[in-house]
Amino acid sequence: MKAPIYHQKAVSPRGSATDNVELVQPLVSICVVTWNHAEYIEDCIQSILAQAYQHTELILVDNASRDETSKILARHEHHGTVVFNAENRGYCGGNNQAISMSRGEFVLLVNPDVVLKPDYLENAVSAIRQNSKIGTVCGLLLLGDEREPDSRVATTGLRISRTRRMYARDYGVRLRDLKRPAGEVFGSDGSLPLYRRTMIEDVSIEGEFFDEMFFAYKEDSDVSWRARLLGWKCFFNPKSTAIHRQNFKPGNLSLRKKQRSSIKMHAVKNDIITIIKNEDITNFLRDMIIITARQIGILAYLIFFERTSLPAYMFVFANLKSILSKRKVIKAKQRIPVKEAVRNP
Repeated sequence: MKAPIYHQKAVSPRGSATDNVELVQPLVSICVVTWNHAEYIEDCIQSILAQAYQHTELILVDNASRDETSKILARHEHHGTVVFNAENRGYCGGNNQAISMSRGEFVLLVNPDVVLKPDYLENAVSAIRQNSKIGTVCGLLLLGDEREPDSRVATTGLRISRTRRMYARDYGVRLRDLKRPAGEVFGSDGSLPLYRRTMIEDVSIEGEFFDEMFFAYKEDSDVSWRARLLGWKCFFNPKSTAIHRQNFKPGNLSLRKKQRSSIKMHAVKNDIITIIKNEDITNFLRDMIIITARQIGILAYLIFFERTSLPAYMFVFANLKSILSKRKVIKAKQRIPVKEAVRNP
């Protein structure tokens, strides 16, 4: 693997030296991993630079983009650290790379197609500092500007179903109809989570926070479930607001057909790996019928309509030993009762 190219400057996003920031404000590392996001990345970076919370470091990682993304990132070298990878390491590898380079007490991961409101980070840090057991804070992500009359919700966190499918809570709900107070939620969508450093270190396995076997897609479900098993809480703070310009809709098969084959294959294999790694035997036996029915339904769909995703099963089989080894680590460290493991707060 070719070594990445680094361009570093350890300063706060707006350019002020971190030495001049009040020490009572904990350092937050803001990490953005890109791959062919030229259409969105400038707006994303500008929203980061406009954050009211100032004690930050910015790390931008490009996963060998083939569009104009790398040129746009190069214009921001004076705002922090810019890394140009020679190959695409995926969401998992790219973010693990960025996290390993970061120094902050907290780490904010930002998808390139997200635009943060100026007080997003300030409110998120305030929420995570309320309780040392809060390992993650997720905000209110919208599909469009909140000033639009028909503005709708992208997510208020992740929920887990009895089938073990995780889904975006409140997806598609009109903002004006949303009545969701601040509070604990099962997990966070991976597009804009704020993580506590000590949680990252606690739940990492073999030095990996995100399981690089996943490459991309549903890695947020895996981390959310694992963190919960180890006793960490995820907190939803509606005061932290951002826009996530998604180009997909959960459960929309017509849009799924337009996705790249590799995306769909990763989603299938990662769903299975997440369950194998994190599920408790007693909980599985309780819900075995509906869990199995869902998986059979997915397999049937792939056989008849999406055979390009069938290699997902071969991947899981070929890597089963490694998956079970990671499961062993998780179960040895599990700190919450089995009956609480798959319960939505």
